[in-house]
Amino acid sequence: MRQIGIIGASGAVGGAALALLRSDGYAPKAGYRTRRPGTDPETCWQAVDVYDRISLARFCSGCRVILNAAGPSGQIGDRVLRAADAAGADYVDAFGGALLEQQLDARLPETERRVVHSAGVYPGLSAMLPQYIVDKYFDHAHQLRGWTGGREHCTPAAGMDVLLSAIQGFGLAGAIWRKGVRVDSTSGLIRNVYIPGFPLRMCVQPFLSREIERVARRLSLQDLQWHNVMPDAGPMEVMSRWVGRLGLSDPPDMLQLQQATADLVRASDLDSAGQTPFYRQVVEIEGERHGKRRCVRAVLSAVDSYRVSGAVAACAVLHILNIPCQPGSYTAADFLSTSSVLDKLRAWKVISALSIDVVTPPESESIASEEGTL
Repeated sequence: MRQIGIIGASGAVGGAALALLRSDGYAPKAGYRTRRPGTDPETCWQAVDVYDRISLARFCSGCRVILNAAGPSGQIGDRVLRAADAAGADYVDAFGGALLEQQLDARLPETERRVVHSAGVYPGLSAMLPQYIVDKYFDHAHQLRGWTGGREHCTPAAGMDVLLSAIQGFGLAGAIWRKGVRVDSTSGLIRNVYIPGFPLRMCVQPFLSREIERVARRLSLQDLQWHNVMPDAGPMEVMSRWVGRLGLSDPPDMLQLQQATADLVRASDLDSAGQTPFYRQVVEIEGERHGKRRCVRAVLSAVDSYRVSGAVAACAVLHILNIPCQPGSYTAADFLSTSSVLDKLRAWKVISALSIDVVTPPESESIASEEGTL
């Protein structure tokens, strides 16, 4: 019996998870939809269509854990989860999103399986890192500032997921957490911004996701500002232009969604053409330790976010296989030990660096100064 099945193993996230699990001695069943990638005899490739119940059942049969890395998650919903459940397998979703969370709420707690979602870089590591910093460096935390993004190729599945998540409740652009409550529409796109840890000036968009709002509540933060980050405003402007139109119909018009995805991928490719790819996740937290105010900054650096997402999802799979845990639904941030995940990211060489330093707190709490410095 092959213990692990990976759906979407030919994609960027699933392919990364496949390679990492194989490097640890596992031999996952690798699912692809249309074209078998390569002829490596060591990999057990099997065609699978996530929109076909029989195909899904055939793939999930005999597996102990199913990792779903296929996209777009916003369209797939709980289809793979239901097939895994019927086959008696636990389930890991590298994304999940608002749609899957809603479907999980309707199914649980009556489950005998372990279901782990939001097991990627964002959502996923974006909730783990703040909790880890607060637990290790603070007695009380009051304020958090976060930035995630960089320059990398946008796959069509990832692009469609980004668009669908924006209209399905993943989060709200322009929103921040202020004085213990969400405040909407505080700011738009900000250009030419210096962010510590990023290799060049960036465009930033304040964005409060459901996951990051949960972080604010869990850590009892007074203020939180989270930002999506790109070197060029083009992809963000495409998002802004299309999201309102796509949200006019439920479900969104498929032709419009395909056009919006193509526009987003094209804008991303124009931004990244001929440039060195990079990904950063930067978190700054202010609070007290032993009665003294302090500010701690973490900078996580990687070549791309897809491999980091695949690694976090692989960590969730390994946890299910090797560590006894109660049945139920978990986010990866609730399910995994952040220190163990960071150790695996280093061992697998998925991240190029992770620095955590005590720094001087910024003098202003504003999102940006007139010079474009955060």
